[in-house]
Amino acid sequence: ACAAGMANSALVAIRDLNLFGAQGGAQSVICVPPDMSRQCNRVLEAILPRGSKSKEFDSSVWSIITYPAFAVENDDLLSQTKELLKTNLEGYYGYKRFLLDGYKTPLEDKHRLHYNAGELRNFEGIECEWPIYFIYEWIDELFSKNTESANRIKQKIEKLVVPDQDGCPMVPEFYFVPSNKVEEEKSSNGSQVRLCGGKIPFIWAQSLFIVAGLLQNELISTSDIDPLNRRLSSIKKPASIVQIVVLSANEDCQSFADEHNIPCSPVHDSGIITITPRVVVQMWKMLGLKSRVDTDLNNSNPQRVSSLRTSIVYQYKDQFFLSLPEYSLLSSFYNNLDNEIFIQKTISRLSYLSSQWCFPGRPMLTILLTPERCAEKSTARFLDTLKSGSFQGVQVKLCQSQVAL
Repeated sequence: ACAAGMANSALVAIRDLNLFGAQGGAQSVICVPPDMSRQCNRVLEAILPRGSKSKEFDSSVWSIITYPAFAVENDDLLSQTKELLKTNLEGYYGYKRFLLDGYKTPLEDKHRLHYNAGELRNFEGIECEWPIYFIYEWIDELFSKNTESANRIKQKIEKLVVPDQDGCPMVPEFYFVPSNKVEEEKSSNGSQVRLCGGKIPFIWAQSLFIVAGLLQNELISTSDIDPLNRRLSSIKKPASIVQIVVLSANEDCQSFADEHNIPCSPVHDSGIITITPRVVVQMWKMLGLKSRVDTDLNNSNPQRVSSLRTSIVYQYKDQFFLSLPEYSLLSSFYNNLDNEIFIQKTISRLSYLSSQWCFPGRPMLTILLTPERCAEKSTARFLDTLKSGSFQGVQVKLCQSQVAL
């Protein structure tokens, strides 16, 4: 979960970044395929509130549900994950990394990399507790403007820091149960005094401690350490309006559109070139290919193009390109010959684009009117419904290609 969340936030942060700033051109802009971040988000929401397949709870998730990643967009899932972490992993000295974690405990066998499932029970109740996760929680409360909770967590942390020779508070790496107190701790969880261990200060925790202190004393603001406003990712955003461009394959199809008062442009006279999803795949493969460098800067090699990539208006010099959805190609699969299936897939695509689009501009759905489509009465009924501007809760705008651009 932590890896998927960090990858998601990194992809969003780096998207459209110009490596040379104002002095850079189009060739120095980082292009991130729009479906990559959405795929990471789907994986993340499928895993949470678990930490991973092997760990039911994992405190490392704090770094993605709050500062710095703010990767979780589902507010209910966010609250559920926080509550489960606090209930199952929180202790007096910090959070356990995960249940049955034997790292740095007195019973750890330093010569082994793995334990059998039954052996992990030996670490139950004596897992080390890490103050760093208290600091993540402290920062989270400061971002949420919960002053009372932030002060309460700050008091917890102040009891755990160790002063150096100059009296400055140093955050230790972890707290462990002494070897002579293991049995007492197992019999009564939380009854024994733990000792600080590891690095003092633990630089990772110390840096977060300093950031939290600056926030607490209002010496910096949340926007100073979150300039991309990732903290707002869990706020529900309004659904996007999906623009629908209808193109006619020939004069008969154009007459069909005119007869039903449907905004439509001839596919060859609209000034826009329509391309297939296969061409979109090749276009993305060409990004980052430079003959003057030995390294291929492109890491995009999709076998199938996603809905989001076919909903982008592409431009090369003065020429615009619109991609047809894969399901609309009659030759790609025999199911596409069924007009009812085509309509149902279009409805599903409209709903998906409206809810998942989180990029500048509006998503574009291109519909090509072919003689086979025009011969079906359901096509006219469907397009007439789209002209109303709303379809099954999705806001749509049916317009000609030049108007949409």
